[in-house]
Amino acid sequence: MKNRYQYKLLMVLVPLWLALPSRGQAVESSPTVADVYKERTIVGSKPAVAISGLKLQDFLGQVIEKNSEIQAQRLEWESNEKMVKSARGIYEPTLKASLNRNANHVQNTIKETLNQGYAAEYSENNTQWNAAVEGLTPFGSTYRVGYDTKQLKNTLQSQLSTSGTGEYVTFFGLNLSQPLLKGMGQGVIGAPIRIARVNADIAYEGYRQTVVETVARAVQLYWQCYVAQEKLTMRRRSAAIAGEMLKLNQSRHDAGKVDYTEVLDAESGLRLRQALVAAAEQTELTTKRNMLSLYGQYTSGLNPAGIEVVDLPDCTRKDTDYAKSLENAYKSYPQYQSALTTVERENIRAAYALNQLLPQFDVKGSYGLNGLDKSWGSSLDKAWQQDYLSWSVGLELSIPLLGDIKNSNESHAARLRKEQSLKRLEIQKIELANQMEIVSNLVSRVYSQVENYGKVVALNGELSSIEEMRFRMGKSDIRMMLGRDEDYLKVRESLLDSRLAYQYALVNLYALEGTLLDRYGFSFAVKK
Repeated sequence: MKNRYQYKLLMVLVPLWLALPSRGQAVESSPTVADVYKERTIVGSKPAVAISGLKLQDFLGQVIEKNSEIQAQRLEWESNEKMVKSARGIYEPTLKASLNRNANHVQNTIKETLNQGYAAEYSENNTQWNAAVEGLTPFGSTYRVGYDTKQLKNTLQSQLSTSGTGEYVTFFGLNLSQPLLKGMGQGVIGAPIRIARVNADIAYEGYRQTVVETVARAVQLYWQCYVAQEKLTMRRRSAAIAGEMLKLNQSRHDAGKVDYTEVLDAESGLRLRQALVAAAEQTELTTKRNMLSLYGQYTSGLNPAGIEVVDLPDCTRKDTDYAKSLENAYKSYPQYQSALTTVERENIRAAYALNQLLPQFDVKGSYGLNGLDKSWGSSLDKAWQQDYLSWSVGLELSIPLLGDIKNSNESHAARLRKEQSLKRLEIQKIELANQMEIVSNLVSRVYSQVENYGKVVALNGELSSIEEMRFRMGKSDIRMMLGRDEDYLKVRESLLDSRLAYQYALVNLYALEGTLLDRYGFSFAVKK
């Protein structure tokens, strides 16, 4: 009698212990932030994913490194960073050099003949070379610092000198043009650079959003795989129990203790559980294939059936603070940051377009030194040593006669895009607040489901154990026994589903508030 009650107590306690919510295992030491990202850059190579004993941390590291969508978005961001450097090239000085040679041999008119000392013909053979540095300043000024030399040989020179070298004309000077209205100032000239910088920041937020979404998807797939593994294990166990009951009923039927209907009921229960096992196997295989696809592996090169996840979901209560989470979201949620940056870009464009409506009013000036002699060196020396100066200064005004149709419409379009970006920012802000409220409430409610299902599993485990003991003692039939086992299987699967839903809710919460990567040991170490 004592052994009988000990057995009964054991049959009750074992299912209770199995039904308790699993506690999350401690995450092993993960790579530091600097080991994973440096200046927005993933560095280093990750070890190959272990098929057997796959940890969540290792899986996420492989996804971040190998996922094609992440790499594609990263290339988009890097290309925009190059465009920033390209935009800064507007201030790069340009060196221009040229060499020209020309010759003329013509007949003179009567007037030209008289002017040239009764020479009937005129011939010349000239060479000209120049070099200049041109560029743009941050204030909108355009400048040219140049050196020009001409070697002139013609028939007029031969009338005055016996030298065959000709004349060398030298000019060294500066030309400057400074806008006073349209196109003036660092804010206007630097607008393309700032727009390129903002575009790069938007692309970076898109890259970060892709990483967050992909990591969230990876976490969800990992826990899907965990649930699929657990369901498959439970269904196989249930099928094994049904198979044992079938053998027991077959032996009882052979002994004449039960009707053949008991055998048929047991076989029906076994077949049903075998079908559930096949469905669970397919679900597990599909989930594992999706995991391989996420980090860019072909199933032909890696057997998905060999993947085994080993981490357990942490189902401890997580208290949520809506106000704090929303504050974090406004600071770091990629889509909201992208909307903010878009508003900044449209402000720059609107200010630039407004400047372009002003008249073109420029002050222009030049200053230079002149030299002339029979040799190149002497001509250059005279330019520097003697007072042969050239200078000019003036104003130039340009006003469209029909109201500047092009720039006025572009300015109006820029204002509309600015208003559009503000509307989208407001929409993003409202949606983020609403989503945060939904997810915050969902976390606590799903956890309540986990707790309740845990208690239901414990109760059904006790009922199933009692029913199995009654069946073995001949006090129950196979239908009652299999019905209790089926109910027990359903509530255990419901507990797993609620745990999975809890992990989904946590992932969505962490993604919205911008802490998802930090939660799993990854981060963006950004230098701005």
